[in-house]
Amino acid sequence: MRDTMARKNENGYILVVVLLLLLVLTVIGIAAISTSTVENKLSGNIRLKERNVAKADGAVELSTAVIERVVREQDRIGFANIINDPNLETELRSTFFDPD
Repeated sequence: MRDTMARKNENGYILVVVLLLLLVLTVIGIAAISTSTVENKLSGNIRLKERNVAKADGAVELSTAVIERVVREQDRIGFANIINDPNLETELRSTFFDPD
């Protein structure tokens, strides 16, 4: 009789253990998802930063070429004539810029 009584009292402990394990696994899963989301945002920001730095470097190269052209031609009127020049694109074409 005692054996039966002890067994009846122990029947619910497995449910409690399984629920605790399920809770732990859920917390681990949520932490993994949030970490993954943060890492995706970081990698996107790094890619955007590298792209902007590359475009800035290209702009520096373009500006240098425009300034050299102004100095070479001694254009005292200003940059308006150079910027509106239809030959500027072919003269200063470089691989520093991407089409977008």
